[in-house]
Amino acid sequence: MAFDAKLVFTGACGVVPKKNPYDPPGAFCVLLPDAWNDNPFPPQPRRSSVDGTVLQRHLSYLYYTTEHLPGNPVNKGTAGIWYLNGHRLIVNPYFEGSEQLAAWGSEIDGLASFEDVTSPGRTDALLSVSKAVMNPQQGRVVGQVLFKHGVLDAPPKAQPWVFDSYLLKGEDDFRPRTKSLNHEVVVTLRGIKRLEIMARSLYTIEPDKIFVFDAGPLEITVANLCEINPIRWGNNTAGNGLKDDEDFRWHYELVDDPQRLADTLDPFRCPIPRLTRGDFAGGGLNCFPIRFPAVDFGF
Repeated sequence: MAFDAKLVFTGACGVVPKKNPYDPPGAFCVLLPDAWNDNPFPPQPRRSSVDGTVLQRHLSYLYYTTEHLPGNPVNKGTAGIWYLNGHRLIVNPYFEGSEQLAAWGSEIDGLASFEDVTSPGRTDALLSVSKAVMNPQQGRVVGQVLFKHGVLDAPPKAQPWVFDSYLLKGEDDFRPRTKSLNHEVVVTLRGIKRLEIMARSLYTIEPDKIFVFDAGPLEITVANLCEINPIRWGNNTAGNGLKDDEDFRWHYELVDDPQRLADTLDPFRCPIPRLTRGDFAGGGLNCFPIRFPAVDFGF
């Protein structure tokens, strides 16, 4: 029986549209910056390579319920967690009917964009991530997820956020932009009879890992969340109040030339979404995903 599947992305990650006009126009990949420090003796704080700010460590993983695995003997509701450590995830849906090629949905206004912090014409020069897509480096990219099918949506939430304007040029100089953001991006696959996700190592020769799901409805989460409570167990009281998204700086670690960006920003810090002054709301959010400039990738 055909079913629907949703892949939910949350935390420090970025959507990269495919630029090549001859392939499916909506194809895209999702990049996850390597936000973990594996030198615990003693632990050294990771600092932004752009503005020197201390960065909060993040943990990357794939989260799913095991009840939809073929021949699964585990009780309903049991969860599976698989940690990303330099992997490319290739999403292969098998459709009951006609294929659903990748496309941007009608609700993407809640997805933050580098266009929110810089002017047209400067985005590719300062904020391109082509190297992270085409030639990922260990220590910079912890995961890639490739899509040729599915519809991407990120509807805006009610809470407004203000972007710093340090990279704007022209008549809008130093006029911060306000935008309502969503801490989740959802890719929906409709009418499938089977879903395979193949995890291939980017940096080692380990065997491929293949996840197979043959029933639904199915929801899989790909997360890159703060080490304080990365699995989101219980009620994290430390994050109950909204605050400026300092973790947004992780996205700038993926740009092709961090030094050029640093020189352009000097003496300012990386633009991040800041809470509108005077506003407060309970129920802390994860850090916001981002839409990167398009890249002409060939896979």
